[in-house]
Amino acid sequence: GRAEHFIKYVGKRELLGAGLFTLAGSFLGAGLNGVIAFSLTSLFSLGIIYGIKRKIAGMTGDTIGALSELSELFTVLVGLILSGIIYA
Repeated sequence: GRAEHFIKYVGKRELLGAGLFTLAGSFLGAGLNGVIAFSLTSLFSLGIIYGIKRKIAGMTGDTIGALSELSELFTVLVGLILSGIIYA
């Protein structure tokens, strides 16, 4: 499927570059809270990926889409907690 392009052509170098770019943007946009949100979301995403790979031995387009949506929701939740709008 189309997920092959995301998996086949994206290696550690591309992932590191994208991560550093996003980390810099997070810091510039929200300071330390941005770095914390980035770090927590990265750990959350890696945990989801680990679970998916363990369960079905790979990623598909559906799992990539689900990961994207879950990561976005998690980032918003972390942002709301860090801003003090909601309390954990």
